Amino acid sequence: MNITAADIKIDGILDEPDWHSPNSIQNLTQSEPHAGQLPSYKITVTILANHHDLFFGIECQDSEHPVTFSKQRDADLTNQDHVKIAIDPFL
Repeated sequence: MNITAADIKIDGILDEPDWHSPNSIQNLTQSEPHAGQLPSYKITVTILANHHDLFFGIECQDSEHPVTFSKQRDADLTNQDHVKIAIDPFL
């Protein structure tokens, strides 16, 4: 995680300089359909924080599949590529 003083704009465009941190996470593995294997496409995750907010920037470089998503809470994503973020506030 990187501490940022930048004004991060929530717009889906990771163009602020802090998003291009050398501390980005790139060695991810998939859980489905082949647990533990590398993803089919490059994925980069960057986590930024300030004194009040936590920001997740996720870049998924998949040029073969159209972008679809559901904004519904607890949506069924079984037939879609997706990223899950679980936060444990009690460590």
